[in-house]
Amino acid sequence: MIKILSVLFFQLFMEGFLRFSVAQKSDEKVNSRNSEIDSLINLRQKVIDSPTDSGRILSNEGFILHLENFLQREESYKINFDSVKQFGVLSSPDNAFRMLTWNLPMNDETNKYYCYIQTRGKGKNNYMVFKLQDKSDEIKLPERKTLGKENWFGMLYYQIIPESYKKKTYYTLLGWDGNNSLTRKKGIEVMWFDRKGEPKFGENIFLTSKGYRKRVFFEYSSGANMSVKYNKEKKKIIFDHLSPSEPAMEGMYQYYGPDLSYDAFEWKEGKWQYQGDVDVRSEESNPIYNPEIKDNQKPIYSPDK
Repeated sequence: MIKILSVLFFQLFMEGFLRFSVAQKSDEKVNSRNSEIDSLINLRQKVIDSPTDSGRILSNEGFILHLENFLQREESYKINFDSVKQFGVLSSPDNAFRMLTWNLPMNDETNKYYCYIQTRGKGKNNYMVFKLQDKSDEIKLPERKTLGKENWFGMLYYQIIPESYKKKTYYTLLGWDGNNSLTRKKGIEVMWFDRKGEPKFGENIFLTSKGYRKRVFFEYSSGANMSVKYNKEKKKIIFDHLSPSEPAMEGMYQYYGPDLSYDAFEWKEGKWQYQGDVDVRSEESNPIYNPEIKDNQKPIYSPDK
């Protein structure tokens, strides 16, 4: 009898010990994750608060080291990073990947851009992370180039639009570029994955008024705001038409702004096909969205106002 009780006691003791060990390891895992996120929060705040370019660059380098270490773990895919300021996390609607993007503003009002793409396929050992290298300053005629992770045209993305054609999925990206002290840019980019599962950027699927392009950019005054919005029901990307404040200013984009008319790209037969002078009254079910300004559309920019 005593022997049976001893065995039962031992079994109960071991079960309790194992539960305690598992709980302890789980707590340690959570504490480690929280510590990493706290480090990211603090380093990103230092980037934002630093008054000098050198200080921002140094803090950003520390931020990158901590982020890369954290992203090595597949569990990081589930973290939303909401507490990290001015840090964008954008998931594709089909949950095939997500993009982590942020900018490093310089005192001359230019920006450096950073992006990591996390992909998670079906089955085990399909988690991958890709680091994009912003080479926008070196890319000539970007509207005509197919780019990769080593020569990305850096922007901050705010929407992903998946479309398929002939068994190939394209992810159209809407983005913003602070550019410089005179102008801002909006971009419509397209991303796809090659056979190795690596991201590629640019494809001749934009049929513009000037022919096919691999991506589209809009440049306008830093004192104006431009709206570029996707209407899912209509399968259209609707955007402000930009014009110079005076005819003599044509080609001088620091004087460009919305003129209260709209154009669009409509998805047809595997292409984004340009449409001029769109009547936005027919698009009221999904009104124009502008991530730069929440209120009324701003009319043509005038430098003397």
